[in-house]
Amino acid sequence: MSSLACVAAEVNESTSSAFLIAFQQHATAARFFKPIAEHLRVKMKAVRYTAIQKVQTVVASILLGCPYTSSINHRLVPDQVAAQEWGMERFSDQSQINLFLNRMTAENVAQLELAHQDLLRSHSLLCSAPRLVVDFDQTGLRVTGKTYEFAEKGYFPRRRGARGYQLSAALASAEGCEPEAIANYLDPGNIVGPTRLADLLHATLIVFEQRGRDLVIRLDAGYGLPGTVDTLREAEVGFVLKWRDSRVAKKIVRERQLQWQLHTKDVRVARGSG
Repeated sequence: MSSLACVAAEVNESTSSAFLIAFQQHATAARFFKPIAEHLRVKMKAVRYTAIQKVQTVVASILLGCPYTSSINHRLVPDQVAAQEWGMERFSDQSQINLFLNRMTAENVAQLELAHQDLLRSHSLLCSAPRLVVDFDQTGLRVTGKTYEFAEKGYFPRRRGARGYQLSAALASAEGCEPEAIANYLDPGNIVGPTRLADLLHATLIVFEQRGRDLVIRLDAGYGLPGTVDTLREAEVGFVLKWRDSRVAKKIVRERQLQWQLHTKDVRVARGSG
């Protein structure tokens, strides 16, 4: 889409991305940045650009597929038509965005999380879905450079000694709706186990009001520990959990006197309740 041209008749200029203009107009109409403006408080003086305008620049760079902040200088800064859509003469350059990102603290990240939750409650089509499935997943992200902050040697399949991060995510879906990202957490690569389970569950429950069978949490083998069952039962949600070790699953089924049921030709499941 970035190769398309969009002409602005009033100023007789053009933009390199019609898609970006369309998004900007939709975001303005939907008041997309209003929750961010209400929650985000970065300790940084607004000289030429406000904090929201810098956030908008970062969002625009992501939409255009900028791999690095340096790409902003030649992908966004020359596009004055797109900048004017958000009340700027031109977009912030790389140096200003880098300074803005470096000023972000853990408190600011938490503020963005609150804004994201507000956006989901206001605009998510899933909030009205009668039944939800939310996938909790954890995956390793490897890096090769030495300048990645907080990257550590970690546990990456078939990549012993590699450095990187562990990404924990919650992705919600429902019949007839597109999947939506509920929460993402990035930890150093040496973090093991379902350390973000409580955070993912809290983020899910704070957005959606469903409980019991109307909200089903689906987890892979990385969460297959007895403590996971206790956490999910306390939350009063339905869940489907794959175990790391089938012997543990068999032991739980035996202790709770559950019955195995044939799900497919090669898969058995044990259904239980609180």
